[in-house]
Amino acid sequence: MQLHTKILIGLVLGALLGPVMPEINGVSTAVMLEPFGQAFIRLLIMIVIPLVMASLIIGTASLGDLKKLGRIGIKTVGYYLVATALAVSLGLVVGTALAPGSNLDEEVKTELLSEYGGTSQAGLAELQEAPGLQELLFNIIPRNPFAAMANMDMLQIIFFALFLGIALTVLAEEKRKPLIDVLESVNDAMVVIVEMIMKIAPYGVFILIAAVAGRFGYQVILSLLQYVVVGVGTMILFTITFYPITLRFFSGMNPFFFFKRFYEVMVFAFSTSSSNAALPINLKITEDDLGVSRDVASFVLPLGATVNMNGTGIYHGVS
Repeated sequence: MQLHTKILIGLVLGALLGPVMPEINGVSTAVMLEPFGQAFIRLLIMIVIPLVMASLIIGTASLGDLKKLGRIGIKTVGYYLVATALAVSLGLVVGTALAPGSNLDEEVKTELLSEYGGTSQAGLAELQEAPGLQELLFNIIPRNPFAAMANMDMLQIIFFALFLGIALTVLAEEKRKPLIDVLESVNDAMVVIVEMIMKIAPYGVFILIAAVAGRFGYQVILSLLQYVVVGVGTMILFTITFYPITLRFFSGMNPFFFFKRFYEVMVFAFSTSSSNAALPINLKITEDDLGVSRDVASFVLPLGATVNMNGTGIYHGVS
């Protein structure tokens, strides 16, 4: 059985079995197992920084020509801006039209506010204090690249990696080759770690979904079903319209071929709700199964995992 099938089975079983798993001292065993699911996510996030650094520097240096890097960069950022704008707009239109959650039971609403009200208020406060465009662009430049890595500030990490990769293209071959060789070994080692971690992915996904389902039970899940269907349905609509059109127009690739090969990444990203956690397996499948060159994939995907979150855009629009 293929890995993505096992992950999908784990997701479905977690949602079904989470609410009915036995309790110990009034606490669902599904909730008690949640730390193991979080440990699985941490294992993947653990390798994101070295993988992004190594792959992005190699990808930038491998392009060789700064003009080529500029062309790819402009196309990539332009595509991301258009895709995100369309995703947010679609989420707003569908969310406004269907108003999911308007019929939410008051008891369920009170429980959800009690559980997540503080988190929501903190998120709103962050949005209200969000920096302007000028400050945002200025803050992309790291004062200390190592501090950026420690804090997982992905934009600053990407900025530094790009500059280091550009610097390597300027160096003579004999001076840059030793560092490139080291980074390629690091990149290959991270891929091996990904393969090791993914062996437990179905179990990790099962625990994560079961914990959510076990914490709230079927009542809350059914109460939120309209909101979930609208949110996920909008994401599916965007996926089966925007991506096939752009695939055909920009690459000529058969959308069915793409989805068949990329399905595992999509299921895993949906299960973990984390672009960064899905990045290692995304890089591997994009290069190995879709045939994208390492220099392009290692430039485009880490940047996309940070700034091109169309699912998040749709989610916020619907919310």
